[in-house]
Amino acid sequence: MQIRNKIIIINLFVIISIFIIVYFIVIPSVKEINKIHAAIASEEKELQVKLERGMLIKKINEDFEKIKEDREQLNAIFIDPGQEVAFIEKLEHIIKNYNLEQKIRLVDFGGKTRSDEFKKNLTLNINLAGDFIQMLKYINDVEKLNTYFNINSVTIEGSEPETGVVNAVIEGDSYSLAEPE
Repeated sequence: MQIRNKIIIINLFVIISIFIIVYFIVIPSVKEINKIHAAIASEEKELQVKLERGMLIKKINEDFEKIKEDREQLNAIFIDPGQEVAFIEKLEHIIKNYNLEQKIRLVDFGGKTRSDEFKKNLTLNINLAGDFIQMLKYINDVEKLNTYFNINSVTIEGSEPETGVVNAVIEGDSYSLAEPE
């Protein structure tokens, strides 16, 4: 019986030792490994977000560089601040090429447009009198200007039979870049 008791005691000792090792060493180690795994997964997600932001910033910078090349051309369509009179003088210079009478009336200037805070609206009424074909050529030359002039409406009144003079009213907008405040 003594051998049997020794075997039972040894087996109990081994089982208790294994239990102690598992309970005090393996289980805390597994818990620690799970914590580390969760921290690594969290860090991986954060790094992925940062990578995506970095890629987005890089793409934005690349797009900005592409647009930067066209900026001068895009800005050319606006009247430079303080050069509104020069724009009207361009219109007066164009009219000299045609046998037309022109009266320019400034309807609105200085107000910011509704959609943008960086440009100001310049609304003009242009009254023309003369030959219809010459008016069409005049409008064509105005549209060829580097400065953008958006014709909102054209009103044409019939010609006088004895003179052939046609009257027209052109209303349009041009835009000036607002000076930084």
